[in-house]
Amino acid sequence: MADAPASPDVRSPEGHAAISLSGSLEGEWVGMQANTFLNWVNQNLSTAGKEPIDTLVTGFADGTKLVPLVEALQGRKLGRLNKPLTEHHRLENINMALQALAEDNVRLVNIGAEDIVKENVKLILGLVWHMILKYQIGKTSKIPSKKLMLYWVQAVIPSLNITNFTTDWNSGIALHALLDYCEPGTSANWRQLHRDNGLANCRSAMVLAKAKFNVPQIMQPEDLSSAHVDELSAMTYLSYFMNQESPGHAATLRWANRMLASVGRQPVDNFTTDWVNGDALCCLLRAMGAPPELSADTPKHRVERCFERANSEFRVEHVLTPDEFTNQDVDYLGVMAYVARLERACPEPSGDVIDAGQSMNIPTSPPPPPPQAQRARLRLDSEEFGPPTPNQPVGLLLDLPRPVDDKSAVVAEVEGPRNSRPQPHLTWLTDSRLRVEFTPVWTGRHSVSVSGADAEPLPVEVNPGSPHDVRLEVPSGLRSSRVTEARLDARCLGGGDVRAELRSPAGRANDVPVSEIAPGLYGLRLLGSDPGEWQLRVWIDNEELPSSPVTLVLLDSASVAVEAPNSVVTGQDTHVLVRHAAGAKLSAQVSLDGETVPCFVEDSDGDRKIHFPPNRPGLYLITINYGDEELRGSPFSVQVRNQEEASVDVAAIKALTLRCNRDASFAVNTSNAGPGELEVRILGPSGSQVASRLRRRDNGEMEVSFLPEEAGQYNLELMYAGRQVRGSPFSLLILDPSRVRLAYDASIEVGKPTRVRVDLDGAGESAPLALQVTSPSGREVSPVRELPEGSTGERQFEYTPEEAGRYQLDLKLGGLVVDGGPYVQEASQPALETTTAYGEGLTAAQLQRPTHFFVDPKGQKGDLFVQVDGPTSISACNIEPQANGHYRVSYTPEEVGHYSVQVHWNGRAVHGSPFSPLVLDLGAVRCVSGGPPPGQQAIPGLVVGRQHRMVYETAMAGPGRLSAEVEGPRGESVSCVMRGDSFAFTPVAPGEHAVRVRFGDRPLPGGAMRGIAETEAVAATAADHTKVILSGRGLKEARVNEEAAFLIDGSQAGRGQPAVRLSMASVTAPGDSHAADVEVQRLGGEKYKCTYRPQRPGQHLLHISWAERPLRGSPFHVTVHGPSEASRIVCSGEGLHQGVLGQEIKSLIDTRRAGPGDLTARCVGPTKPAYCELYDHQNNTYTLSIKPQESGKHELIIEYNGDQVPGSPFNLRVAAAPDASRVHVYGPGVEHGVLDTFQSRFVCETKGAGAGQLTVRIRGPRGAFRVEMEREYQKDRTIICRYDPCEPGEYQLHIKWSGSHVPGSPFVVNIFKTAAELAAYLERHPQGAGGGGHSNGAIFDF
Repeated sequence: MADAPASPDVRSPEGHAAISLSGSLEGEWVGMQANTFLNWVNQNLSTAGKEPIDTLVTGFADGTKLVPLVEALQGRKLGRLNKPLTEHHRLENINMALQALAEDNVRLVNIGAEDIVKENVKLILGLVWHMILKYQIGKTSKIPSKKLMLYWVQAVIPSLNITNFTTDWNSGIALHALLDYCEPGTSANWRQLHRDNGLANCRSAMVLAKAKFNVPQIMQPEDLSSAHVDELSAMTYLSYFMNQESPGHAATLRWANRMLASVGRQPVDNFTTDWVNGDALCCLLRAMGAPPELSADTPKHRVERCFERANSEFRVEHVLTPDEFTNQDVDYLGVMAYVARLERACPEPSGDVIDAGQSMNIPTSPPPPPPQAQRARLRLDSEEFGPPTPNQPVGLLLDLPRPVDDKSAVVAEVEGPRNSRPQPHLTWLTDSRLRVEFTPVWTGRHSVSVSGADAEPLPVEVNPGSPHDVRLEVPSGLRSSRVTEARLDARCLGGGDVRAELRSPAGRANDVPVSEIAPGLYGLRLLGSDPGEWQLRVWIDNEELPSSPVTLVLLDSASVAVEAPNSVVTGQDTHVLVRHAAGAKLSAQVSLDGETVPCFVEDSDGDRKIHFPPNRPGLYLITINYGDEELRGSPFSVQVRNQEEASVDVAAIKALTLRCNRDASFAVNTSNAGPGELEVRILGPSGSQVASRLRRRDNGEMEVSFLPEEAGQYNLELMYAGRQVRGSPFSLLILDPSRVRLAYDASIEVGKPTRVRVDLDGAGESAPLALQVTSPSGREVSPVRELPEGSTGERQFEYTPEEAGRYQLDLKLGGLVVDGGPYVQEASQPALETTTAYGEGLTAAQLQRPTHFFVDPKGQKGDLFVQVDGPTSISACNIEPQANGHYRVSYTPEEVGHYSVQVHWNGRAVHGSPFSPLVLDLGAVRCVSGGPPPGQQAIPGLVVGRQHRMVYETAMAGPGRLSAEVEGPRGESVSCVMRGDSFAFTPVAPGEHAVRVRFGDRPLPGGAMRGIAETEAVAATAADHTKVILSGRGLKEARVNEEAAFLIDGSQAGRGQPAVRLSMASVTAPGDSHAADVEVQRLGGEKYKCTYRPQRPGQHLLHISWAERPLRGSPFHVTVHGPSEASRIVCSGEGLHQGVLGQEIKSLIDTRRAGPGDLTARCVGPTKPAYCELYDHQNNTYTLSIKPQESGKHELIIEYNGDQVPGSPFNLRVAAAPDASRVHVYGPGVEHGVLDTFQSRFVCETKGAGAGQLTVRIRGPRGAFRVEMEREYQKDRTIICRYDPCEPGEYQLHIKWSGSHVPGSPFVVNIFKTAAELAAYLERHPQGAGGGGHSNGAIFDF
């Protein structure tokens, strides 16, 4: 693999970002991270029963291991894996995994499938880290997981002052302490461990964690004990102690359940859903003797009061906000860390309550001495406290012979060196046991005495501490051009030479004045001017403090802005916004009439929010301190008044009848409800939420409007200032009169009941429906009866017309007029049989030709009504009275199809009305094969005894059927066989034949066609159209606006000329069948060239005849393609740029977006062409396979329809084939040796071996170790390899070049403890032997 430059450090919210692992690297943590992440991946793959991967870089490259990993983490099947035969298949596999991760809210750090295929190490490591965050650590909140993990660790092992996941774990002591917390007694002597034995301590702790709690050793002890330990690797390993299946999670849960059981509370099973209602937290504080005072019964209120009580009673600060704590998706780490803080602040409850199945180590005490010898005994508490050192708590236990009634009489005093008197703190564990705790600041002997307990003073020797114990107290921030004091307490070291510097944001270093205030106490005068982050570095005796450097932000209180509401109402969650206050501690105090009001400060995107509950009206004062000074303008005031409810006119809402797809609105009166936000939630009939808009009216009311898009019942829920508006939720009926459909008879008879059916589906079925019928005389018809409901959503009405004429129907739905009304019904007397209508216009007509019919009223006087309805339009008609009393009605149909002709006399339908004439377009019936040439009536090519077929086109003629009659020379009928739009007949005698064709039982225009039938002998001397030869691509396909051509060869067909016509295969309107003119050019003899240029894509018909006789196969089907675009061709794959001689080089070509066309490829090397083959996948994609004949630079040209595709010509570099036999391995690392003096270095010389990949795998007696591979520069073919054997035994070195063993591989290397053992082995086994064990390795690409 080529060397890569070192990437700049980039940090994510969770720690280091991954950088490239190839090339020159800075920082051991990178290799640690890659190994840890690899072990974590393989741990999850093995759990799922999958084979492990060798490296993260190559293991995910084809997706076949990434998809099973994601399936194991998510516990579900993703889909079917593709075999990684091509890059396209590999990309599909990886995209399937990435899509599943994105759906599970895993941050994909700008990574795509191409990055994994191309082995982008930086992005791959970033992807694995975010999978660890999601599935291993269990991150769900916005608070960084690192912060929550630190909170928990600091709570369960507080004496070690853990502040990071790097150097604080190097000694291994913290890991032992964590094991002992998970199960007391697991590592009881962790306080006696020495910091200098970091590697041994880490190794023993990891072995113990695996044996006791089955924690996988995904990280090496050497890495955890390294000064350059990778933070993300340590967090990944330590997460096994604190995730939801971990021993740490179980230990904190056990303590919580012991406390809850002491107050009779049911146990909890988790640190998520069992805590969100606040009840478990209240019971826990009650068990600790500090029950919260509750004034409201809501989860948030309970949690807020618990936080306040725990802070005031035990000084335990909350980790999550009340809103986060009561969220159903609460982060378990936040709750667990807070409970662990409470655990450290409280002694165990009186009376032992032990969980079922829990094992406890109860120490036994010696039998008490005789009564006369009993007295109080003071001793060090070595179980809970470490060895006495400065600035670390020291604990002592005082066992009294009998219970003490007056505990206030017992007083402790501590006297230390240099007249120091540390303040002791007394904790009564029982009535007869007392703990004394103090924190010394000086080394040396301290005397601890307890008065009122008859105990001998106990001398306590405080040993010198380490630089880790030095305390540096810095201000919360710097002040511009003002001196700020910092304190350094080095009494644990007995003082020393102190030096300090302050580095500006621009990198300028300034010496800091240091003064000794008291022995071992120093003052540092800090002065900054430029805004930004300053770095303070401190040295003692030329050794920099472990806590150095410290970042200080220069604070500018003048830029801090405070935004306080002018007026709020009681019960409303209120906050004061402090802008530009990041970088320093901000504290606040809220008071009302001199009484303190609880408050807390929340970070908000660089600003701060001070929250407080205004439970009483009055003027609240907020005092704000920024850093160590009070803000200008403080205290700030907020006026609070009693809250009134927002109101809404319920009756007005209920009276609303609103239409669908029209804005609906109502008003909410908030004028007396104080400041607050109006929240509106509207649910439609289907349960989906409807968007709403708010607008404040001039009178102070809030107008709520929304657009209903479906009819039905809507639910309106209104909240103001977090409280529900009186009467909410409201119900509102939305109607859609446009969806109402009426079914009724347009013509009805007097005296006969008629029904009106109303379909309300989708219009608002539950709304009231009213039908009003008005008679021809203007009276309202009564009764109009509503019948029992029919099918779902349908209502029926019935009435009986009593007079002839027009009846008007008016329909209202919920008071809204239904669209499309009023509706009309014509009532007439029963039809009279005497009035008649007759004529051709009532039965048949031709398109765009006038037709007529007559009406005979039989001498009656009255009104004639005629309406002619076509399939999609109404035809105008003309009524003319005749001299005989009849009426002549004429009309001209404008479309083909079935018509409806209504004829009424005096409002009554005449007999037979409505009539159904059929309108056809006989001119649109055309013979396309076997008939006369255009404009003629003579049928050519009739031969006695030979079947003759005639084919017609009738698509645009209307709904009719084709029929034909054939008459022979003597008037006899000739059998005719119909088949759809064609028919065939066979002449039986020579002579003239007459053919009559009808469509829809109507003769076609032009009358009978005639043709002369000849005998076979006579026909043989005439033209023979069957011998015409056609050739050319234009007979099958063409392209829009491009000339297409074909040839007609009639040299063997006898006398005659060609006739050619091009038409569309499917037409949508009359006259659309013509596609393009065909130009026929005579070439000489009886040969012709035909050209045409189509204008539209699609299927076309090419009609070709010779001597007026259609050729066999005519009409020919021609496919006309749209224009092609070579620029839309997509070429992909490594085979476009590089390959290896002797191996097939492949790439993928996608033509799906370019349309049909010709695809060609050619490849030329330095002196020889390469063989190219295109494999059609039958889906407009192709695989291009190239087989070069020589190595070197090749030019690959890919064209589509003669145009080069994007990227063409491609520069294809063909490397020589790999030859493992040309690799030479040598050096002491492949020879037997002695462990103490063994040199593991060996050289792999690959010059002349061609392109390939060098793989080194080393199998040792046990355990895995790194194989280091390096070269001096990127193109160097000489690789230097090293490995670090740590124990005697047999090692196998498998060295391969592109998958083939190099000469001598596998190399067997035996390493012995002594030189004598080596000599003896060489004498017995001069050739060596094989072995097994664990392996690790490395890979280099060329």
